Amino acid sequence: TQTDTPPDKGDSMKKIVTSLLAVLLLTTTGLAGQLAAAEPDKSSWPTHLRMLTGPNGGQWFMLGEPIAEVLTSNVVTTSSRMGGGVANIGTVNAKSGDLGFTLACFMGAAQSGEPEYQSIKMDNAVLMANVYPQVLYFLIRKDVADEHGITSVDDLLTRRLPLRFASLRPGTASEFILSLLLKYGYNTDFDTLREQGWTVSFNNYAETADNFVSGELDCFAYTAGTDEPLIKTMEEQTEMVVLHLDKEMVGNVAGNVNAGTQHNTRGG
Repeated sequence: TQTDTPPDKGDSMKKIVTSLLAVLLLTTTGLAGQLAAAEPDKSSWPTHLRMLTGPNGGQWFMLGEPIAEVLTSNVVTTSSRMGGGVANIGTVNAKSGDLGFTLACFMGAAQSGEPEYQSIKMDNAVLMANVYPQVLYFLIRKDVADEHGITSVDDLLTRRLPLRFASLRPGTASEFILSLLLKYGYNTDFDTLREQGWTVSFNNYAETADNFVSGELDCFAYTAGTDEPLIKTMEEQTEMVVLHLDKEMVGNVAGNVNAGTQHNTRGG
């Protein structure tokens, strides 16, 4: 855990939003100038854009509304609604949404040949921009880690113990990446972990964080940016440990999805 006094939990998000808005403003302002000069026929333009974000309490969810406001002011009326990293691809692909957040690695997974990932259809969805990297976090309460001698994800996954574990709901980037790690990194899955004594549940960021802080959960795994305000907020209310993840296990996952990702993002 961090021992320094944490900064204002809103600072990191403000910086991200400001950076994204600056990029959007530059893009839309430049586009507006070009469009004004060319005076294009706008009859084929959409009257409304539907932006897909992430679960309540997460970074994507918090970024959705400010981005929608910029697009509304500079391009076309835009609304923002909750979604998930995997679900957003399907929603855009099915023309039920127009743009949204996801992870580039899903493109690789879609082309991996694995049956469970063939539902990720990319024929009507493209990668528009790479905004920031995401990290998979494994957080465990310090009292639980100390009691069972857990210092790494390897310890967590190989020991039989009555662990109350949570991640985000299926259809989210967090659950998808976690399932990949369990399968390719550790040759296990949620059913096997339940047999080891785990209680596994799925929820959104906000409610899961509340349950973790209150002591109703022992461990919480999810994906987020490298500067994560949710962790700082939880650290202010409870002692916890961020578990180490073996690079070899990450490499095993990357070996199964990277080829397709590189194919889809080359030159982008």
